[in-house]
Amino acid sequence: MRKNLQLKDYPEFKAFLKSLPYPCEYTYKDLLEIAKRDYNLILSKTQIQECLRRLDVHLGHGKARRHPVGAVRTATRGAKSQAKTRLEIKMPNGTWKPYHVYLWEKANGKLPENCFLLFLDGNPLNCELDNLYCVTHQERMTYVGKGLYKYKHLGAEAVKTALMLAKLEVQLKKNS
Repeated sequence: MRKNLQLKDYPEFKAFLKSLPYPCEYTYKDLLEIAKRDYNLILSKTQIQECLRRLDVHLGHGKARRHPVGAVRTATRGAKSQAKTRLEIKMPNGTWKPYHVYLWEKANGKLPENCFLLFLDGNPLNCELDNLYCVTHQERMTYVGKGLYKYKHLGAEAVKTALMLAKLEVQLKKNS
């Protein structure tokens, strides 16, 4: 048994693993037997798993759980006591991006540095552009610090007005 299987030393076995269909009916035990019978390789289950991982080949239902690019999911972030739910979209590089940020950037260009998007109705699952409002860190802190957030129960228009007041306050401080 070899300690580290080098796939470059066994191109036929590598080609076989790459050609596995999905869904694959083979188990690890089956692959071990095929490696021994057809390729004269005596491997362990761990070595087979490592080979499959390097080749990005998945057995069974593992591939079904992988999301395609552009898929939207509901994700929960934070500790259980303060968990926040939001929508995320799968990006081409394999990462997940907040869906509201994706929509904003698609419509308005890149989100400026040191800026946040707030949900006017307070619902992070409502990612419509009408519900998103871009504020700087200073504007957000003024909104919270001056207690303007207390108007959120009056609706989205009241929150938007309060955020505009915070923006005005920040501009007044800059100009004075």
